[in-house]
Amino acid sequence: MSFADGAIFLDKANGISSHSALGAVKRAFFGAKVGHSGTLDPFASGLLVVLVGRLTKLSDWITQLDKTYEAIFRFGTQTDTLDPEGEVIASAAVPSLATIERSVCGFLGTIRQTVPAYSAVHVDGERAYRRARAGERVALPERTVHIRDFTILDWTPPDLSARIQASSGTYIRAIARDLGRECDSVAHVVALRRTAVGPFTVEQAVPGGDGLGSEHLLPAYDFLSQLSRFSRTIVGPADATTIRNGGLLMRTSIRFEDGADPADGEPVAVFSDERRLLAVGSFESGRFRYRFVCG
Repeated sequence: MSFADGAIFLDKANGISSHSALGAVKRAFFGAKVGHSGTLDPFASGLLVVLVGRLTKLSDWITQLDKTYEAIFRFGTQTDTLDPEGEVIASAAVPSLATIERSVCGFLGTIRQTVPAYSAVHVDGERAYRRARAGERVALPERTVHIRDFTILDWTPPDLSARIQASSGTYIRAIARDLGRECDSVAHVVALRRTAVGPFTVEQAVPGGDGLGSEHLLPAYDFLSQLSRFSRTIVGPADATTIRNGGLLMRTSIRFEDGADPADGEPVAVFSDERRLLAVGSFESGRFRYRFVCG
């Protein structure tokens, strides 16, 4: 059975894993490739961008989009997992709002953060969380991330509500930990909701569960039209055959949608005249360089 390529926006409930949330999509599109682009911790809720069919080949690009969250940080206590599922390991006085506001300024822009001990990153070939559960203390890696927005929404001591827009790979739990330290206190995340992935928002999402169908699928062409990074072109049958065979495609033979004029090296998605995704690549010196061919 053939399915259109596209994306489904799921509003994941808290208490389940991102992998489990994909179950309903896999049942609805049985036999099609399905994958999400960006994991949410089980305690967190919100937007999962689920890719279906040929669009799964773009997972790396979609994962790199900025994410926006609404979080509640609880000051005065810290857990080993930095979330509500862990054990309390430290306590301290709750800081004032003025102290928190001053400290938040230091988290805007490009920062370095140490990944949480309970995370899926590999440390010497093994997931960090497995080593943490075994009681091991290991040197955790640091990463550079970019915080574009950190807006305080509410302060009801000891809980701070905030909206945070951050680059891919940012740990909100690590921000809570580090903000607590900057305030001469401790903190952890007690609630987390992802409200946006790039231009896509949770208002576009449907609840997970049975009942999903093709009416919930945003076609690949429409999905990519919302991503400013991608230019799109539609080719006729002859060029489509050339692309399926990995042949030479010249820039002078195609027309870009919406008047786009991509520079060399910028990603271009090529569609058939039925708007089926054929390939993704870029033009260099007038020739199309393939990143992949969908067939």
